[in-house]
Amino acid sequence: MEKAFYTESGELFELESMMRYTWVKVEEELVVGSFPPQYHIDFPNGNAVITSIDQYPVKQIKIVCTTAKGRKYEASIQYDMNSDQVISWVDN
Repeated sequence: MEKAFYTESGELFELESMMRYTWVKVEEELVVGSFPPQYHIDFPNGNAVITSIDQYPVKQIKIVCTTAKGRKYEASIQYDMNSDQVISWVDN
C-alpha cells in the first residue's frame, strides 16, 4: 500500500509540475501576443495540449496535461486580454 501511495504522489507531482511549466509558457505567449489556437509541449514523462478561443476581450484557454501512464490534469482558464489577468481558473 505504501508503494501505491508513493506512485500516486509521484504522478500527481508530475502533473502539477507540467501544469505550472505550461502556464508559464502560456503567459509568455500571451504577453508577446503570438498565442496560437492550439499547440502542445512535450515532457519526458508526458505532454500538454493547449487550445484557445478568442472572444475579445476574453480568451478561453484549455490546458490538458497527460502523463505517460495516462493520468490527466485539465484546467479551463478565462484570461482578460485588456488587463492581462486571469479571470477564472477551473480545474476539471
